[in-house]
Amino acid sequence: MSLEHQLDTDDPTMSAAGPEPSGQPAPAVSFDAGSLAALRRQVLVHAAALDFAPQRCADVALVVSELATNSIVHGGGRGTLRTWNEGDRIVHEIRDSGYIADPSAGTRLPPPDNRSGRGLWLVDHLSDRVQRHSSRAGTTTRVTFGREPRQAR
Repeated sequence: MSLEHQLDTDDPTMSAAGPEPSGQPAPAVSFDAGSLAALRRQVLVHAAALDFAPQRCADVALVVSELATNSIVHGGGRGTLRTWNEGDRIVHEIRDSGYIADPSAGTRLPPPDNRSGRGLWLVDHLSDRVQRHSSRAGTTTRVTFGREPRQAR
């Protein structure tokens, strides 16, 4: 897994997690607590339609669900999902108005007695690549997946 962070900048030109993937993204999908289940289903169906292995479809859906849930809980109650297909890879980008101050968020498994903090760890460990940009203007997280689960590669 490749993890890239850009944090603590209010530079408006740094509003995304690096350059956009090649190709045209699918139309952006706005989500909130009421549409989270539909978003999960949409992501799962999309991965399956691209012949992703069943376990990988589950990984993709879990990661996007964790990011969307974080957007709802910590990022202003809503967010936006954009999706690209890049050959045998899927790229999902989640944007919200939250701010992640810790550049190492998700890189360490929290202690067992912590009540939270495992979502970003799962994101960082199930994705092939994670790009995260966070500023006072909001957070953009872009995750990339290949068709096979990481342990199979």
